[in-house]
Amino acid sequence: GPSVVAFREAREGPDSQPPPPRGPSSRPPPFRARSPPAFPVARSGRFAMWSAYLRALERRPILVKSVTSMVVGGAGDLICQGLSEPSERSVGRFVNYSLVNLVVVGPTMHYWYGWLNATVPGVTTSAVVKRLALDQLVFAPTFVPAFVLVLFAVNGRSEEWLAFMKRDYAQTIVVNWAIWVPGQWLNFRYAPPTLHVLVSNVIAMAWNVYLSATASK
Repeated sequence: GPSVVAFREAREGPDSQPPPPRGPSSRPPPFRARSPPAFPVARSGRFAMWSAYLRALERRPILVKSVTSMVVGGAGDLICQGLSEPSERSVGRFVNYSLVNLVVVGPTMHYWYGWLNATVPGVTTSAVVKRLALDQLVFAPTFVPAFVLVLFAVNGRSEEWLAFMKRDYAQTIVVNWAIWVPGQWLNFRYAPPTLHVLVSNVIAMAWNVYLSATASK
């Protein structure tokens, strides 16, 4: 009756309209859980820098691995110069060695480890031994002389490469195996594939000291 209408208008207002029925288009979107990041993320605290590095590694793997190789390789050369020539450090040699690691080592390791893990996946003893054999019996004996040749070339000493091959190649490969076989075993067995280049950069600190000294004789 009128009294009911008057009461409703007093409560809701004279122009109020009932809410329109919800159609399919007006339904709230279904909840979708966000995919977790590929690496643990720490926005602050002692692990913030490490998390930032891992995020950068995920976004731009080749660039990050190349820059990491440059930094570690350059540090190895500085250590080598400090041990062998503490009073006569060569800025040019440091720059050249760092750039070779940036342009050659980082990208090469990225693609090599990518192929290696795709060809022989897994962390079983058998898989690790196979990857290690390919790495140290196929890749290392060919990459080492190529790397030394580039080093000689950027330092204007390309003609000395043949002398290195005759005089130092065999010993260099033996030292390579002494450092890299145990190092790569741990790398292939325990490190995730995304971090293989980083772990090899850490192992390469000792190797770079030896290789830089050999190439600078």
